[in-house]
Amino acid sequence: MPSLEGFIGGSYRASSLLLDAQTSMNLFPELDQSGKGKNIGALLGTPGLAGFITLGGGPIRGMFAGENRLFVASGSSLYEVFADGTSFNRGNIGNDGLPVTILANGTQLGIISAGQFYYDNGAGTVAAQFTPITYSDLSIGYAGTVSTISPVFVFWASGDKFNAGMIGGAITVNGTGYTVANVYDENTLALTAASLPNSVSPVAYTQGSVQTVWSKAIPFDQTDVGRSLTINGGAGFTPQSTNITAVDQYGNAFTSSGSLGAIGSKGGLASEALGPVTAFSGTFLDGYFIVSKPSTNLFYWSNLLPLGGAKWDAIDVAAKEGYPDAIARVFADHEELWIFGDEESTEIWQDTGAALSPFQRVPGAFMHYGCQAPSSVRRLNNGVMWIAADAGHGGAFAMWARGFQPTRVSTHAVEAAWRKYAVIQDAVAYSYFEQGHHTWVVSFPTANATWAFDSTTGFWHERAWFDGVNLNRHRAASLAYVALAPHGAVSLPLPPTLFVGDWQNGNVYTMSLDNLSDATVSPASTFIKRIRACPYISSGIQRIFFHRFWIDAQVAAGSDADSLNLQPVLDWSDDGGVTWSNTHLPRKTDYATFARLVFPRLGGSKFKGRVFRITITDIAPIALIAAGYDATLGQ
Repeated sequence: MPSLEGFIGGSYRASSLLLDAQTSMNLFPELDQSGKGKNIGALLGTPGLAGFITLGGGPIRGMFAGENRLFVASGSSLYEVFADGTSFNRGNIGNDGLPVTILANGTQLGIISAGQFYYDNGAGTVAAQFTPITYSDLSIGYAGTVSTISPVFVFWASGDKFNAGMIGGAITVNGTGYTVANVYDENTLALTAASLPNSVSPVAYTQGSVQTVWSKAIPFDQTDVGRSLTINGGAGFTPQSTNITAVDQYGNAFTSSGSLGAIGSKGGLASEALGPVTAFSGTFLDGYFIVSKPSTNLFYWSNLLPLGGAKWDAIDVAAKEGYPDAIARVFADHEELWIFGDEESTEIWQDTGAALSPFQRVPGAFMHYGCQAPSSVRRLNNGVMWIAADAGHGGAFAMWARGFQPTRVSTHAVEAAWRKYAVIQDAVAYSYFEQGHHTWVVSFPTANATWAFDSTTGFWHERAWFDGVNLNRHRAASLAYVALAPHGAVSLPLPPTLFVGDWQNGNVYTMSLDNLSDATVSPASTFIKRIRACPYISSGIQRIFFHRFWIDAQVAAGSDADSLNLQPVLDWSDDGGVTWSNTHLPRKTDYATFARLVFPRLGGSKFKGRVFRITITDIAPIALIAAGYDATLGQ
């Protein structure tokens, strides 16, 4: 009875199922690191879910754990969850149905939700606003009063004094236009042919078009023409608004004084309320909250503490440089800022500590791969994992980068499955450690599918929730690991626990290999449907007559031959997985905690070969050690 080679493996359904049609659904390979075991490893059951708390109506859109505290975004609210199963609603964060990013700077929470940045200083969530920009009044043109005690000489009395730049220019004195012939000093000028009246009493004068030019750190551009500024300053000036009439080549904005009345002295101030801090993605690095502006290549950073996420200045901005695609995701890893483009570039920046612009691009740290699914980016086993694409060459594929060296880790079979999905961009991922496995789990909401890459073994497997009729994407959409603190002195802290949130409702679960089913918050539980479609058994052009198929499996302690806790069913396909046989139950076994489950009299295969499939629905520990068969070749 030969063993079935490759039984311990992952999902690999090739583009042609006649080549390979393997499935590992809710089963993952764990390899025997001693190298001395019965087989190279075993197929173990993926973690189950147990209900912990329900937060509002959901869905759970994001989670964050730190300092023994757990924060969860459910629907349009942010909650804190405590060890005794209670919660506190910290406030509104909007709801666009998309994933939420929650960050911390040691004092504040930063939340990117519904296209906006929120912060929580401890008193509840607040939508962050950009600090209004203040502009300097650099009025051009001259105005004041003068005395005229000679036909051509003008003497300064008040207002703007004279300068050599006035020579040859037009000037208006007491309502009559003249030309400046010379400026002797700041108090005296002469006109060309004129017949000024003797006037010891001051009369009004203007020279040039009296406008006001407003400058700011970020230059104005032509799109600002017609936009309103609020004028706040100037001696004796009442705040009012005026429109920008022109913008020069230096980025200065001009406004007409006519709509302002007396502008007052130079040195007035204008301000512009810039509105909310819009954000598509966000991260935290070196004391700064960092967000990307939606549909642009710009990213902003907050102030450092004590103001932190409560203060954002519009001049604290930089642009992705390497390729002109929009930013899909900003992400901090290993003290560096990863900026993923949405087409075909990823570049690395770092905090240089410069006063005006602390973030600078790292020369040469550039990858010609963009990010097709912004919420797929996660840390994984000392690297960064994401669904990558290259707009000029294609995608999607799973990329794992360590030290700026990207490696494609998705298989041809995984990519063949993804290629059939109508939407890739909505993929949502999380990563976690359990029992030495560092796993990246990515769900595709539109495609209703979940895949997992185990970076410890290199195998891919699938995960699903069984609704009683169909397999659907796994319930977990976000994850946090925390030793949860009590609420006051109600209870002792929980031990370190994996918490996950449901993509459809407000349920928060604990996830563990010790959970043997997918339970809701109510007492009812749902079994986990686990499937292993094995590698092909083929003999070229000869038929194979299978006398029996066997599985070596662990069963619960104390089980006997007549009351197994593990009772898989077997079926098979002789046409590449297009059709499947009736199901078959195993014959009795003579072992108590280690079973050899035998399926006899399985008929003959067609020439293409046969794929055996085991399906397990028992709520029991699962460990499939090996499989094999006894067969005779046909003539």
